Amino acid sequence: GAKAGAKAGAKAGAKAGAKAGAKAAVAVPAPAPELVSPEEVGDDSDAAKKKKKNRRGGRGNAGQMSAEALAASAAERAAELAEAKADQDPDLAILRTSVAELEAQASAAVTAAGAQATVQGQTAAVAKAKTALEAFITDLDKRTAARKASLPRRWQPSHVLAEQLAELRDAGQMDMAKEVQVQVEESEVAEACKALIGKFALLKARVEKAQQAVQAAGKPRSIYAVSSNIAAPNTGGKGGSSAAAAANEAASRAAQEERLQSRLKERASTRGLDEGANGSKLHTKTLELSPEVTKYLVSPPTRFITRFEREYQVVVEGVRPPKGSGKGGKGAVSAPPSVPKEIVVAAYNVEEVEKCSAALKALDFTGTQTREVDRSVRIRELEQEHGVITFKDRSSLTIYGSKAKVDAAFASADEMAKKAEGERLTMDSVDLDPDKIKALTTGGPRSVVSGWRNESEVKIRVVDPQADDENGKPPMAKVLLSAKSQADVDAMKKKVQDFVKATAVEFLEADVSKLYENRSFRIGDSVEVQLTEKARWMRAKVEQENDDHTFSILCDGDEEPVTCTRRQIRRQEAYGDGGMARRFRELCDNSSVLVQKRDGGLQLVGKKSEIGSLKAGIIDLLKKASYEPQRVTLLYEQARVFHRDNLAHIEKSSGADVRRSDITLVLVGDDEQIEKAKEAINEVIRREGSIEKVDVSEEIVRALKGGGGAKIKELEARLNVSLSIPRQTLQVVALGSVSAVQGAKRELESFVEQTEKEQGETVVRELRLNPADIPRVIGTKGSTLQHIRKTCGVQVTIHDETSSVEIKGPEADVTKAEKAISDLLEANEEKASAAAKARAG
Repeated sequence: GAKAGAKAGAKAGAKAGAKAGAKAAVAVPAPAPELVSPEEVGDDSDAAKKKKKNRRGGRGNAGQMSAEALAASAAERAAELAEAKADQDPDLAILRTSVAELEAQASAAVTAAGAQATVQGQTAAVAKAKTALEAFITDLDKRTAARKASLPRRWQPSHVLAEQLAELRDAGQMDMAKEVQVQVEESEVAEACKALIGKFALLKARVEKAQQAVQAAGKPRSIYAVSSNIAAPNTGGKGGSSAAAAANEAASRAAQEERLQSRLKERASTRGLDEGANGSKLHTKTLELSPEVTKYLVSPPTRFITRFEREYQVVVEGVRPPKGSGKGGKGAVSAPPSVPKEIVVAAYNVEEVEKCSAALKALDFTGTQTREVDRSVRIRELEQEHGVITFKDRSSLTIYGSKAKVDAAFASADEMAKKAEGERLTMDSVDLDPDKIKALTTGGPRSVVSGWRNESEVKIRVVDPQADDENGKPPMAKVLLSAKSQADVDAMKKKVQDFVKATAVEFLEADVSKLYENRSFRIGDSVEVQLTEKARWMRAKVEQENDDHTFSILCDGDEEPVTCTRRQIRRQEAYGDGGMARRFRELCDNSSVLVQKRDGGLQLVGKKSEIGSLKAGIIDLLKKASYEPQRVTLLYEQARVFHRDNLAHIEKSSGADVRRSDITLVLVGDDEQIEKAKEAINEVIRREGSIEKVDVSEEIVRALKGGGGAKIKELEARLNVSLSIPRQTLQVVALGSVSAVQGAKRELESFVEQTEKEQGETVVRELRLNPADIPRVIGTKGSTLQHIRKTCGVQVTIHDETSSVEIKGPEADVTKAEKAISDLLEANEEKASAAAKARAG
């Protein structure tokens, strides 16, 4: 897949006429050395052997941390190799030169624009720079698009494939090793191409920044503004030349500082930080190191500065002198033309700059050596123990450091190789059908192979070749087994072989299009629509499909169609809105059988017994999809008794599929199943969904709901029914069994008769009061009014607009309430009079 994707991308790039195609994006003069891969960084120390249990889980904390560190090391080295290959791309070198020239041109345009006193002069100064910058960005976007088109849709990391390659070679599987070797090379090409795209993005950011500066300089300014950037007149002679050189050097340093700022901000954004966003000061330090050290720091394929950048969170660059700065004096020891004389370290934190600078100054590569080493040598351990830097090229290892440190490191490498010689793993493999390999690996952490890894110390790797053989047939897949014990390998091999024997592959030939959700609708289709979110689904028909991919839908009972999106529409059949697809997914989820869609049907892979039951379920599902659905309409109050448990009971007793849509039950099955389902529905209604309604007045409704609905709760608990009073109606609805609702109806009728009789003896009196007395009757937070209602047993209503109090209840209670209000007001008047006399005295 990665190989085909890379070729297709290269072909597309060539057809597009891009200057550099997919292969040119990462092409290098010669194959770059391969960095350390995971199998070359294994951990075979005694401490690790004691703590290590298996590959997936159960290892001790130290062993787990070591494995994670080794994996991270391999990934880092793969990233370094990709960066090094990307740096060797010829187009990148040309683009970097162009960006530097454009930045210098933009800086000159900004300076020239500041020296002009008129708007016309400013426009003329920046127009040329704007055009050049825009043209470069357009060209860079095309190059980036060509590189992206060349990338395969997906690929495995090169360091993971390298580990597989080593294991295949150890197992003697040379044919498969050749295929994996090709995949490793293709993956390295893709990773280098991805790194190159990232570098293109950084160049674009630099050019866009220069473009913003030019655009700002071209904005109109007052002709009275005085520019501080006006250059002094050239007086000629040596003074003019030195001034030009100084300006050239200053421009070069300014461009470098902008470049460092851009790289630091890019690094901060990838780490999720906000450094430099608020104008933080950039700290830099320039170092002059030995040319032999600088060469390995900045030049590919080693380019060790990336290590220091990651470790200290800084940006490190080589400083190259501006053009025309000369070659230096006689006898000076100069670096090779491709190696900068100085290194600049930059960061927003001065401590990071100092730490990185100290580490760079301490580098000593005078004892560098290269030797052939065994792949069991643990590179990271050598670096940490001896303070050296290593670079792995296939089987050769280069160690950089002083002579003493390098000799000690190679001595340790020899010891590791000797120790690993007697600890080679026992390996074996099992061939199996490629179709069965999916049943072995599907499920992630819950897959069959994951379970084996967790319960055994055997290392298991599944190799599933993607390409067909020379005859066009898929090759056999393999399960590679490795462990220190031959007995462990044999036991695991038997498990795999038993799995292969117990696993069957069957093909179900059928039209399975209905098993997968389809939201395509044609004119005249019966559908259901949901006009607003959380609204109920309504039956409708499709009138037409509009140009903007919406549909004109005519709802049942409406005269004018409405416009709906595809998401607002579902099919009206029993399996509408993906209902059949949902049932199919449920069948598959409840089975361990792997189901794969193939031309003309489905392929089933799994245990033979489970395949039979799943196959029968799918056939039954397809059969039911051909039936015409039957609908049973319920009363609104009855819908809630057809919950999940009752629907499941109806399905089990009848064999039909039953689902509820709002107040409609949709039944799917043959005639016999439909009749049984209807009988089961009627039984549920007799048992739980019978309804009786009692007409009542507003006074009765208030009496039932009074006291927090105490009367309703008492009747429900005593009669085992559900009582409700629908809004905007004067009816009490009783829901329950036939006998229960009839008893509830008799109780309600008796309650209504008794209440109306009591209300017939009720009198209503109205007391007109002074507006100032109304608050006294109400009291603090209504306390006085509540006290009168409770002690007198009457209804008291305050009418503010008429300054009156309405009292309703039995005559004796009303009279008692009137007296209580009169006494209250008299007491307040006496209290007020006494207070007035006291103030007058």
